[in-house]
Amino acid sequence: GTIAPNFGGSSSLRDIYLNNNRFSGPIPTVDNIGSLGNGGTLGEIQEILLFGNNFSGPVPNSLCDLRDTNTTQFDSFWADCKPDEITLVPQNFCRDGCCNQCFIGKGALP
Repeated sequence: GTIAPNFGGSSSLRDIYLNNNRFSGPIPTVDNIGSLGNGGTLGEIQEILLFGNNFSGPVPNSLCDLRDTNTTQFDSFWADCKPDEITLVPQNFCRDGCCNQCFIGKGALP
């Protein structure tokens, strides 16, 4: 399934562990996980683990920007951004300096 649009609406959320599930669809943007729409700011976030799912598309720039501008220790951002051995394409592209741990995705690649 997909991640609910109101997910993450807390300003005190520190760790988001969504790894090794069956989530699909695009990775939510910061706006969709609470930064603007639900009052949360994710200003205390330290870890986001998204690997091992069936997410499609790139890691949103808004999540990478959050890592760049966060005043706390946002030091763990893991996603399925390592190219597989057949297509040489990552399941989720992650811009330089954003994801600090990349895995080979388990989702089907086009």
